[in-house]
Amino acid sequence: MHKNVKAIIVLLLLGCTLALSSILGREFCKYQENPNKELDFFNEENPFLEVSAPPIEQSLVFGTYYGITDLDPHYAYDTPSNKVIKQVVEHLYQFNISDLDLPIIPWLASDFPIISPDGTEYTITLRQGIKFHDGSDLNAAAVKWSFDRLCYFMNYSGNADLPAPFNVPVPVTIPLTQLGILYKQPDGKRVINKTEVLSTYQFKITLNAPKASFLSLLTSSGSGILSPESTPPLDYYQLSDTLIGTGPFKYIGYIPLYEVSFEGFADYWGTPDNTGPTQLETLIYSIVPDPTTLRNGLLSGVIDLIDSVDPSFIPVFQADPDISCEEYGNTLTVAWITFNYLHLDKAMRHAVSYSLNYSYIIDVVYDEVALRWPTYIPQGIPYANYSLDCAIFDRSVARNKLLTDSVWGPLCTAAGLSALSTDAEWIAVANGGSPLAHYNYTWNIGNYFRENIGLRLAFDLKYVGVKLDVNGVNWGELLDMIIEDREKMDMYALGWAPDYLDPENYINPIWSNVSDINGGNFYEPDVQVLMDDALTETDPAVRENMYWMIQKLMVEEYMPGMTLITGINYDAWQTYVHGWVPNPMDRAWFYPVYIESDDLTPPDITIHSPVSDQEFGVDAPTFSITIIDESPIDSTWYTIDGGVTNYTFSGLIGTVNQTAWDSASQGNILITFSAEDDTGKIGTSSVTVIKSIPSEPPISEPPIPGYDVILIFGVISLVAIILMKKIKSK
Repeated sequence: MHKNVKAIIVLLLLGCTLALSSILGREFCKYQENPNKELDFFNEENPFLEVSAPPIEQSLVFGTYYGITDLDPHYAYDTPSNKVIKQVVEHLYQFNISDLDLPIIPWLASDFPIISPDGTEYTITLRQGIKFHDGSDLNAAAVKWSFDRLCYFMNYSGNADLPAPFNVPVPVTIPLTQLGILYKQPDGKRVINKTEVLSTYQFKITLNAPKASFLSLLTSSGSGILSPESTPPLDYYQLSDTLIGTGPFKYIGYIPLYEVSFEGFADYWGTPDNTGPTQLETLIYSIVPDPTTLRNGLLSGVIDLIDSVDPSFIPVFQADPDISCEEYGNTLTVAWITFNYLHLDKAMRHAVSYSLNYSYIIDVVYDEVALRWPTYIPQGIPYANYSLDCAIFDRSVARNKLLTDSVWGPLCTAAGLSALSTDAEWIAVANGGSPLAHYNYTWNIGNYFRENIGLRLAFDLKYVGVKLDVNGVNWGELLDMIIEDREKMDMYALGWAPDYLDPENYINPIWSNVSDINGGNFYEPDVQVLMDDALTETDPAVRENMYWMIQKLMVEEYMPGMTLITGINYDAWQTYVHGWVPNPMDRAWFYPVYIESDDLTPPDITIHSPVSDQEFGVDAPTFSITIIDESPIDSTWYTIDGGVTNYTFSGLIGTVNQTAWDSASQGNILITFSAEDDTGKIGTSSVTVIKSIPSEPPISEPPIPGYDVILIFGVISLVAIILMKKIKSK
């Protein structure tokens, strides 16, 4: 072929390529003007996807006034310590705090015990498949080991009857358990004689004598089941140790006066009603001794939950829409003042008891969030007797108790006091250099109630010629003084939440002469006999008569203390906290608690396109948005006519309805996008665009399809023919 012919063919091909490129380029520009009109793959690769909130962190901060003093369930006896231990260590039986009747239910035990006819043998079967935090199995051998260890710390007869390694005396450097009063008989013997393994998951506990409250006792701290693999056998857990149990939370550590930390136990067996671990990943007890700081922590969201709310904070919390704080009924927690029985004689105890303005304590100190407690067993516990003649606020009675006493009467006379003396004269004696008596009152620093009770008592006692010093000490020091240095105190304030629901738990630990925490040294033979006999009496009617007589003697005759109040339960928590169970036992149980956002904010919509003041012509605008919300989005829509007509859409990109756009007038058009989440909250966002369509050109017939291509090919062909003819002519 002639080389010129080749050149011509190349030119023809090049011309065709340019023509096609021009045409396709114009068509592609049309797609760029409206990318969603015909190209579906833009929807599949849209860069603006709905952004969901990150998973809610399951971490909870519990605010509390007090740190822990003991970590071992076989020694700890204070409420703050037990609120920590009960998250980690579990029991064979437990009170169902979700039920107002607080029934006992099997916990680690698979069922209720089989009890022998004489009431001394309890055969119990365990649930299977439960693990300790160290990975070891819960079985009958671990239960026996735990009860043998508890018995060891009571040191009865040098522990010679216990199996190794517990068959040795407790060293003098290790204190005996504070729980001895609960697990000992009046004769000093242990309540539990022995524990025997019957099979891998079954065991038998034999008692030295019947005990009506034994099943209830199995729910208390000292009956917690510990891991033999990780627990020190012959010494207590120290605060720096890692407590090991089967509970829903693993104990991580304690920073004194700052926090206690836990993490959820992934292999937790569940509960009788649930299976699997807690939803909380971490749990922190934040120790905040100052009430105002604790209040502000909840208000600011730094703290998620507090229990036993200071009454003065209740209105503040209830006014905050982000906090739940309601009354949840009366509690079984009580407060009283203990007299040192060796320092205040009977007449003075009566005089002091009639001097205190109890209404002030309830109405002012507790801001009416308390009830008068007139006896030594609260309502809700069997055999409580509120019909007794308890002390009331009556200064004339209080003065008469002293004026008519063989000891205090002459002292009153010597001070110039009589039944006719004025208030000012009695106060002058109290404030002078020789008051009728000069006592001290001890309270634990950080407890607003006990401090103000002491201040009010000091004020009221001036009206009977008595001076009272009000001394604050830290919580641990107060406990030490009650157990070891009680002689330093004349009166002290204390509160009590029940270990288990039996009247003996309010009487014997506090007032028995064999109790380590009988800080008032109370002892009266007739009351002690009744206390001891009631421990082993199994006839309910006989037992009731015993406790009624105990209360009558203590309330009307001996007055070893001043019973003050029972609480009204107010807890407070952020509204995103769910599953918390307020209860009259003041039990903190975090297993069912979880965090779930209440989504207080509407969906947040960001418009990426169109942009403000962007111009559009005949074709309706395309749009691209993102939506951020903590809850699922139920529906999305937009409007271009102020809400007269709404157009729903799915996804996050699309095109404004063309018919609506055609109907809209030229000029500024407000496009408003809306989204509603599944909580009913609606978020909106708007953008203003400009509709601008130029004047229409004269109407002409549409070109023949492919006309441009035909014309170009025709011209090129004509040129090619002319060139070929010239070549041939040569």
